[in-house]
Amino acid sequence: MRDIDTDQLAEATAQGAVIVDVREAGEFAEGHVRGAVNMPMGQLPARVGELDRSVPVLAVPALLLGLAIPLPLATGTSLVVITVTSSAALVARAGVGSAPDWGVVLVLTLTSVLGAVVGARLATRVDARHLSVAFTVLVLAVAGYTAVQSVPRLL
Repeated sequence: MRDIDTDQLAEATAQGAVIVDVREAGEFAEGHVRGAVNMPMGQLPARVGELDRSVPVLAVPALLLGLAIPLPLATGTSLVVITVTSSAALVARAGVGSAPDWGVVLVLTLTSVLGAVVGARLATRVDARHLSVAFTVLVLAVAGYTAVQSVPRLL
């Protein structure tokens, strides 16, 4: 993900790029980039298939557009929100009879931290397109594994 200026935005849209605004419908209605498609963040996973994969997609994050926050700060803010939300969910579920497997939680946490450190170093040394392809392959591999494990149980 990278910042682009208004000239680059105009050039990309002139070449057919699609702008996706991830804010809620009410915020989108109050004002948006001309030609943008509204796909609120909560609907994005279900609606991403609507996008034409043959053209570039420019995502307009809510924090960037709605609050005019610079990209690095918006990214950090999103991570803090995710952390707070996850922590609140963990606390809310703590006394309801289903305890998390703390071994798994620890492994996932350590793996996430290691991934963040390695990813930060790779991001400065490897072309972003290669990282994007590698991430796509990883996501597809996880999706494939999940499907192979889940589909038989559903049948």
